[in-house]
Amino acid sequence: MDGFLDGLGQVWSHLHREGDDVYVVYEKCYCPLVKSYPGQLSPTFCNCSRGWIKELFEQALERPVDVALEQSIKQGDPLCRFLVRL
Repeated sequence: MDGFLDGLGQVWSHLHREGDDVYVVYEKCYCPLVKSYPGQLSPTFCNCSRGWIKELFEQALERPVDVALEQSIKQGDPLCRFLVRL
């Protein structure tokens, strides 16, 4: 697991580790559906990004993971932050 996360972190700058916790952090909204929308949106719009991160990790690790949205730019936060529970 550590080898996978270390390797992924070397090629994907959005992956951050804080102790045993794994985060995916975006400093801007990359969602093609809402990134140009000027205001705040419902957190349900971010479920697409949450699902994409979940699928990425589940396919790579071949086991279920849980992904929680902790912060969202489109909800007024300074960044998007997803906690990946391995």
